[in-house]
Amino acid sequence: DFLRGKRGPRDFGEKRKSLFRRFVEKSMMDLQSVKRKLRFQLKKNLKKPLRLRVDIQWNIGDELIALPVYGALKKKYPKSLIEARVRYPELVKGNPYVDFVNEGERFDPDLTFDLHRERRDQPRMDFIREVVGVSTWGAPRVYLERNELEAVRGKWKLENDTLRIAISPAARWFARRWPGRNWVELGESLIRLYGAQLFVLGKDEEP
Repeated sequence: DFLRGKRGPRDFGEKRKSLFRRFVEKSMMDLQSVKRKLRFQLKKNLKKPLRLRVDIQWNIGDELIALPVYGALKKKYPKSLIEARVRYPELVKGNPYVDFVNEGERFDPDLTFDLHRERRDQPRMDFIREVVGVSTWGAPRVYLERNELEAVRGKWKLENDTLRIAISPAARWFARRWPGRNWVELGESLIRLYGAQLFVLGKDEEP
């Protein structure tokens, strides 16, 4: 019955072709990976400029946490060219450590750091440092142009001597959500203790 099939004799020719095609494609990808590793080691030993890709097309929080990676890689590989593959290119706009953004096939990397992963038993920052191969780095930083800063100051009436704190109480995963009352108490404490100007962040459609 299996060989006959419910809708007539089964055609195993296409399946064999599909398996062969997948085998060839995987073999080609493995070969490309080996070539890249050899090229990376050769260029590294000859102290030639390296082409590095940081691939983290994820949620905005994950891409924000990974921002110090670019500076850490530039410090580790001073002559490198770094491409950021991201979902939120505005986060790396003006970043002096990022040379290319979302170049695709036009950028042929010698080494790719896939940061769209995580380990449940390890803090996110520790995991990223392990993947990239660096021990320490600074805090995440977004680089803004003067006209952008002036526009924000004008819109929100910001003063330079005021402590400004932004909180983002929403989370996509239930396990990451803090009770709303806790956020209120935190905000009240920050205002009372530090005279802070508080900004609540979130998506437009969420209250």
